[in-house]
Amino acid sequence: MADVVYTAKDGDRLDTIAFAYYGLAGLESKILEANPNLLRRKDWFLRANEKIVLPVINDSEIDNGFVDVFS
Repeated sequence: MADVVYTAKDGDRLDTIAFAYYGLAGLESKILEANPNLLRRKDWFLRANEKIVLPVINDSEIDNGFVDVFS
């Protein structure tokens, strides 16, 4: 699987894009790592037609908060 280039719609935010694409909340930081130019922003809103990279994220990179108490 390869990184995806996403074209923003007016009003898109990193958190809602992350949830829609990855199906999990809290992965905005991975998008920011792949798009360091966004770090200078004061908010997470994107402009219409702005392109960002949505990186491939392996399961090992996701902290789902699950603790296995039976092992």
